Amino acid sequence: MNFTVWILIFALLEISYLLYRSFKRRFSQTPLFRVFVSMVSYVLIALAIMVLLTWHSFY
Repeated sequence: MNFTVWILIFALLEISYLLYRSFKRRFSQTPLFRVFVSMVSYVLIALAIMVLLTWHSFY
C-alpha cells in the first residue's frame, strides 16, 4: 500500500482514540455508554474497510 494510506489510517486511529478518552472522562461506565462506544468502533472499522476497498479498486 501507499505511504499516504498508512498516514490516513494512523490519523483516524489517533482521532478515534482521543475521542474515546474524552468521552470516557465525560461519561461514566454505564451500559449505554459501552453500547455507544462499540457501535462507533464498528462504524469506524466498516468505514476504514470500505475506504480501503474503494482505494484498491480505483488505484
